[in-house]
Amino acid sequence: MITITLLTPNKIPHKVEVPENATVEQVKEESKSFANCDPKSIKLLYNKKILRDNILINTLGLKENDFIIIYTPKNSRNNSQPPNQSPP
Repeated sequence: MITITLLTPNKIPHKVEVPENATVEQVKEESKSFANCDPKSIKLLYNKKILRDNILINTLGLKENDFIIIYTPKNSRNNSQPPNQSPP
């Protein structure tokens, strides 16, 4: 298992453990609980590049303090407010 730091759009770091041969798609699945959106709409960025789903995480050359950025389109993020209510 390897530990990866994922940085959410709100700049909150989350650590996830995945098998060493995990794909980007598997990491997206692991991040769905705190990314607050469908894993299919999540994009992962590392070294200023969007990672394809079939890439193996262990081929990225991640170092101890490196992180992967989670990008989610604004319209796919789950909001905590119902759509017809305005903020207080």
